[in-house]
Amino acid sequence: MSAVTYRPATLDDAALASDVMTRAYPSLPQDPVLTRYRWERVRSGYESARFLADRGGEPIAFLGWIHGPWAKLPERHCEVEVWLDQSQHEQELVTEMWSWIGDRAMAEEPGLLLAYCGEDEPVMLDSLAALGYKREGAEKVW
Repeated sequence: MSAVTYRPATLDDAALASDVMTRAYPSLPQDPVLTRYRWERVRSGYESARFLADRGGEPIAFLGWIHGPWAKLPERHCEVEVWLDQSQHEQELVTEMWSWIGDRAMAEEPGLLLAYCGEDEPVMLDSLAALGYKREGAEKVW
């Protein structure tokens, strides 16, 4: 397999990111117009970064981090996300991606990283556990 490269995602990448996120979790399709709208209107005081990952010249993942104003967050929590095309779910790659985005988020000096994935994504769950993330809860969304 070829190496994965990462690059910042711009507003013009919203549709591509939306497509990648939909391939990552097809039961929760992402709308490209709504994705761009959210990217254009990050909440006041929030900091964020978005990235696309490519392998062999093809986009395979969307990654990001976001946090609110530290003055309003005593725990200084920062959310990290990895949306990897399901056809690419390999333990080593998934772990690499969570580690990669976690490292970028840590540059913000958070007190806590929060990660989310579906309970039906065992490779994601195993990778997060291998990196030291602890499962704090579960929720049903419909």
